[in-house]
Amino acid sequence: MKRIIVIAAVLGLVVAMAVGAASSGAWFKKTDSSLNGSVATGSFELGVGSPTGGFSATNLEPGAAYVSAGTFWVSNDGDYNMKWRGWVQNIDDPSNLRSYLLVKCVMNPVALDGPYGPGVPTVLWSGVPLLELTEANWPTYKHILMDDPTWPFTPGAWAGYELLVRLDSTADNDQLDATLTLDVYLEATQRINTGWTQ
Repeated sequence: MKRIIVIAAVLGLVVAMAVGAASSGAWFKKTDSSLNGSVATGSFELGVGSPTGGFSATNLEPGAAYVSAGTFWVSNDGDYNMKWRGWVQNIDDPSNLRSYLLVKCVMNPVALDGPYGPGVPTVLWSGVPLLELTEANWPTYKHILMDDPTWPFTPGAWAGYELLVRLDSTADNDQLDATLTLDVYLEATQRINTGWTQ
C-alpha cells in the first residue's frame, strides 16, 4: 500500500509541474521581420511596322506576275514566347477586285531579313485568294498564321515579310481602272495558348 501511495504522489507531482509550466508563460519567443517578396506578370507586346508605312500595288494586269505590295516586320517586344496571326478586313472594293486577287507571302525578304526564321527568303504561301485571308474565314484558312513549330517567337525576336499580289487571268474590263483598299490586322497570343493551331 505504501508503494501505491508513493507512485500516486510522484504522478501528482509530474502533473502539477506540467500544469505549472503550461500556464506560466515562461517560454522565450521572438519574431523577426519577414523577407520581402512579390509576384508579377511580364509584359506582352507585339511590335509591327513597315518601311513604307503600308501596302500599295499599282498597274496590275490580268495573268501577269506577282508585284510587291510592300514589306513589314513583326517583333516580340514582351517577356513571353508568342505566336501571331493576321487577316484583312474593311475591304472597300466597288469593282470586285477581291475576287481576282491572289496573294503571296515571303518571309525574310532580301530588303528586310530579320534574325528569326530560316535566314533566307522563303515563300510561306502563294496563290491564296484574298478572300481567304478575311477574318470571317478563321479558322478554316490559316495561311497568315505565323507560328513556326521549329523556332519559337521568343522575346527580342523579329522577322520581316513581303506581301506580293497578282491579278488572276480571268479578270476582265469590269476590273479596269479599279481600286481596292483594306486594313491588315495582326494579333498575338502566348505560344502556350492552344487556341490556335498550325
